[in-house]
Amino acid sequence: DDEERGRLKGIVGETHDKYREYKQGATEATTRFIVERSKNARKEVGVVQYAELLTRAKNINEVQERKLKEFERQAKVHSVVANTTERRVEYERGKTQQAEEARAKAQEVYDDMEHRYNMCADQAHQAERVAEKERARVRRAKEVRAVEELRVAELQRAVEPLRRPVELLEDEWTQMQSTLDDFDGRLELSRDNLVLAIRQDTQKHTVFQDLLFRLPILREEEQQGYMCGADLKNRYDESMQGILMQVYQQAYFNRTYSDAGPSSTDGTVALHVGHQKDLEWMDPWGVKGVGHWVVKFCVEDLVQSIEKREVQSVTAALASAKEDYETNHIKVMDMRSANDDLSSETRKLHERAEAVRRRLDVAQARLSAAVENAEEAERKAEESRIAQEDQELLADDSTR
Repeated sequence: DDEERGRLKGIVGETHDKYREYKQGATEATTRFIVERSKNARKEVGVVQYAELLTRAKNINEVQERKLKEFERQAKVHSVVANTTERRVEYERGKTQQAEEARAKAQEVYDDMEHRYNMCADQAHQAERVAEKERARVRRAKEVRAVEELRVAELQRAVEPLRRPVELLEDEWTQMQSTLDDFDGRLELSRDNLVLAIRQDTQKHTVFQDLLFRLPILREEEQQGYMCGADLKNRYDESMQGILMQVYQQAYFNRTYSDAGPSSTDGTVALHVGHQKDLEWMDPWGVKGVGHWVVKFCVEDLVQSIEKREVQSVTAALASAKEDYETNHIKVMDMRSANDDLSSETRKLHERAEAVRRRLDVAQARLSAAVENAEEAERKAEESRIAQEDQELLADDSTR
């Protein structure tokens, strides 16, 4: 019995020693595991992982409790079997009380860990709420960035269709400018030619008016020459009649003188007087001679022929000037009509060019506005991208 009791005491002692060592090691391992996991759990983002750690800690505690109960049962069995003394029983009770105290301490540690877990859960929940807000802000920033990028793409796509009309209008404007320069040059040349033709027309009209003014004067002078020639001819005829009368008188007086038989003195005087009359009438350059009338008549005839030729020349020049004036006037009218047509066409072309210019200005304004909007959208998109990156960094910091 003593040997058996000693053996049982040894077994009970070893069991208590193992129980004490195991419980101490289990308590230290549980505490270290919980502390380490608590430290790691503070660094984790989610509450679920920390809850899993706490569940594992609960499971370990339950395993330790079951093992403690098993050791208690074994202790009771060994106590019953060994029929230990009251002292041993007290000793075992003390050990059991120590185990209870250790269990109470473990329970306190567990309660403290549970309290810390709840605090960590609250903090994790708050952190999750903050993280959710940050994630919502990140999502909002992404949405804003996506909207800005979509708007940038739309504005950039809207810019390209506006470039082609501007290029076409610029080409059309350049061509119209070249055409306008050509038409302006032609119009300027046409105006210069028209001014020159009008000046020539004015000069020809002046010449025509001068000739038209001179012709009646020359015709009047020609008529006066005719009248003067007729008067001279009448004078000449009168002189010829006078000469004939003198011849007749001379014949008569000679006959009278010879028949009457006058005295020598009277006859001499009569002859002298008759001779003087003969000289007056028969001498061409005498007082009553026809010489100066013939000269005047010839001169007047020469002047009349000159005036007649002048009248004919002026008449021909007037007809030529009239024809030239009418031809040049028709040419001027044609040139004026052509100049008016060219001016009208140039004016219409200027109006078309002005319309193209206005359309070009409108298209350029739209293109400039579209480019400015696209650049502004790109700037906002870049700001949205930077804001998104900053928000993601803040979200990562809040998660950690």
